[in-house]
Amino acid sequence: MEIKPFICKTEDMIPGMVTVGIVKSPTGQEILMPGTRLTKFLITRLNYYKVESAQVFIPPTESIEIPESAVFDDKAEKEPEPEEPAAPEPQPEPEPEPVPVSVPEPEPEPPVVEVKPPEEKKTITVAPMPVAAVFKNTEVKPKETQILKATDKIVAPTGTGGTVNPTYSQAVKQSDRFKYFEKEFAIVLAQMSDTFPKIASGELSINPTEAIEGVTHLFKMVPTSIERFDMIHNMRGNDDAVYAHSLNVALIARQIAVWLKLSPEEIDIVTLAGVYHDIGKLKVPPEVLNKTEKLTDEEFKLLRNHPMYGMEILKRQSVDVLVKKAAVQHHERSDGSGYPRGLTDWEIEDVSYLIALADVYEAMTAKRAFRAPLSPFQVIAEFEKDGFSLYKTEYLLTFMKQIAKTYQNNRIMLNNGSSANIVLLNENKLSKPVVQLNDGTCIDLSNSNLYIQALI
Repeated sequence: MEIKPFICKTEDMIPGMVTVGIVKSPTGQEILMPGTRLTKFLITRLNYYKVESAQVFIPPTESIEIPESAVFDDKAEKEPEPEEPAAPEPQPEPEPEPVPVSVPEPEPEPPVVEVKPPEEKKTITVAPMPVAAVFKNTEVKPKETQILKATDKIVAPTGTGGTVNPTYSQAVKQSDRFKYFEKEFAIVLAQMSDTFPKIASGELSINPTEAIEGVTHLFKMVPTSIERFDMIHNMRGNDDAVYAHSLNVALIARQIAVWLKLSPEEIDIVTLAGVYHDIGKLKVPPEVLNKTEKLTDEEFKLLRNHPMYGMEILKRQSVDVLVKKAAVQHHERSDGSGYPRGLTDWEIEDVSYLIALADVYEAMTAKRAFRAPLSPFQVIAEFEKDGFSLYKTEYLLTFMKQIAKTYQNNRIMLNNGSSANIVLLNENKLSKPVVQLNDGTCIDLSNSNLYIQALI
């Protein structure tokens, strides 16, 4: 097949086409680079950014028909025909050239380079722990240790002159990185909401590579684990029980797999399992799935059937068997207290344990009708309380340690309203680090009934 670039409308693009130049949005934002092979996800991105058309070509390896709307630039492709050379005119015999005299050329003067003064770097200085730090074992009255309700608001500490400092969450949401991530997140959600019902009905077959493309794209957008969790914790504008939850779980599960240093193939399987672990919820009646009040026993029974529904949906699909098992096992627990089969220990697959951890963490850090979102350290505390009897110890320890390290040195708010910095993690009690208050006083939370309420 002849490689012939043409301008193609976005609505007529087909996976397999390749971009010729940089594809930009109407506002000038670069969306795709030259030589990008189009996929369903990338075509969805072009539609989202309102790109009407782009110059593409079809590689010889693809059997794709050129759409009727294609526009070819014939002028650019036609090469000018060479003119016949005219008959040479007779030239007079050349005179003998004079012998050149070697004269050394003066060395060119070095160019004048304007030296700009170095820009002053803005740094954030955290007060060091004083040499004579005072550690307190602080007791808190019962009324001060209550968990915030969903309707409660966290008041940010006041700064110099009584000004209110933005909370950690507000600072994240105001960043350009978050705003761009939010747009890309919406694109992946749109694709999931389009394909999930078709997969559930048997109308569409899963392409594993395409299914995780959006997740891996979001994962690579932010280079560090703390930024990834910042994005996830604040991506709560669309808090549906299936699509946004599944996307967040896939991102968290992929991060856990990276922390465990699994192979690239295993990381992709874990990611795919995260994407489809809750697809069975599409078989649960919407009035039950989206109910904010307490479920009746019958409704609760229906909801607990979603792992079996997920297995029924995925068993017809050509995906790794571990992905299918994660859908039916992600609510199983080591001690046999899980559902739907009450499996124990070795009966539960490793991938299912990873998805279970990601699923619980995502649910606990999300806002619910009956409570505000829990902080990462509150979730760690819950895992420390009874997690070792429920999950695989190796995976749970790695997850808790990495989450705690992710937020080391962060500003936090304690449950009594005091703000502080985390200055030292406690390996034996990761949810209870040493913190330094604004007055320089240090508190070992492991010897106190204070705990970290929120990141600020």
